[in-house]
Amino acid sequence: MSKKLSPEELSDISKSKSEHDSILFDIGQLTVDIEELQSKLNSMIEDKNAYVQTYKTVLLRHNELALRLVDKYGTGQINLETGEII
Repeated sequence: MSKKLSPEELSDISKSKSEHDSILFDIGQLTVDIEELQSKLNSMIEDKNAYVQTYKTVLLRHNELALRLVDKYGTGQINLETGEII
């Protein structure tokens, strides 16, 4: 003689399996989303590092120019519109 679940038990187990499957799907989707965000973050960090390196190069050139101008004209402020040193 075979045993059989009651309709209520069958409904409960089906509902539980459905919830289980849904949660596993959501975990999988979140894992994919996290990987995509991590990849985007890594790309943004690389871009930021490139900008920081470019900034350091520009700052070095700016400082070298400032030193050359101070050696040539002495200290002072430069009017960028007229080129006059005050």
